[in-house]
Amino acid sequence: PLRKSIVGVTHPNVPSIYPTIDTDPAWRTQAFKGQVVLVVGASRGIGQMAALFYAKAGASVAIAGRNQDTLDRVKAAIEDEKADAQIMTCRVDVKDSQAAQDAVESIMRRWERLDILIANSGAINPFDKSELIWRLRSVGDLNRETNNSNGRA
Repeated sequence: PLRKSIVGVTHPNVPSIYPTIDTDPAWRTQAFKGQVVLVVGASRGIGQMAALFYAKAGASVAIAGRNQDTLDRVKAAIEDEKADAQIMTCRVDVKDSQAAQDAVESIMRRWERLDILIANSGAINPFDKSELIWRLRSVGDLNRETNNSNGRA
């Protein structure tokens, strides 16, 4: 079944994390018309939905991420929702400060301003679960030793 996404747009299998937010007034009044928004981490999830929200509310939106193919798909999806959306893609890894600066400069060349930055980037590093379990057990052992020694005092 279709469910409301975080910005009120229906998407299959996307439960809303903000079911009570009413986005219609911002869209109806074009509350962000004339504003330029940069959404970092716009390839999926909250970043993608934020880009869609601002575009539907009238903003010009630059979407940034590491994969150009994914950014192109997000841009097309936003344009499907709002045909006259002003969207540009910025392929950038924000860990590269020069690439991030170049992205902002390209936004400034196109729209001559940047009003809102949504810094929605992050990374998850793979880790060895056995190491995590060992660390948690060590903390548990330390807590027990501390509690036992405090009880004897």
